[in-house]
Amino acid sequence: MMQEVFDVYSDAGHGWCKVPAKVLDALDMRPWDFSGYSYVGPDCLYLEEDCDLGRFMARYVKVTGNHPRWREHHCEGRSRIRSMPSNVWSEEEKQGLTPA
Repeated sequence: MMQEVFDVYSDAGHGWCKVPAKVLDALDMRPWDFSGYSYVGPDCLYLEEDCDLGRFMARYVKVTGNHPRWREHHCEGRSRIRSMPSNVWSEEEKQGLTPA
């Protein structure tokens, strides 16, 4: 069964949805399907809210027939997500799956 509830983290400037790698894989999505404005976490991507999250949601609905639900978390100050590696991939790295 596909995960239905996703954690959305935000600070004063932006927001990101934590999507486990296994969910992306089940949706036949890869990290390089998303922009460098998303971040790479351990076994997950933090998808930025403006474009990447919409791309994920569209695929999720198409595959599952359901809309994902959100569990929201807000932090005061700067989110630690901003300190994670950006989701930037070279062609060589796509083969080894290591972010630039």
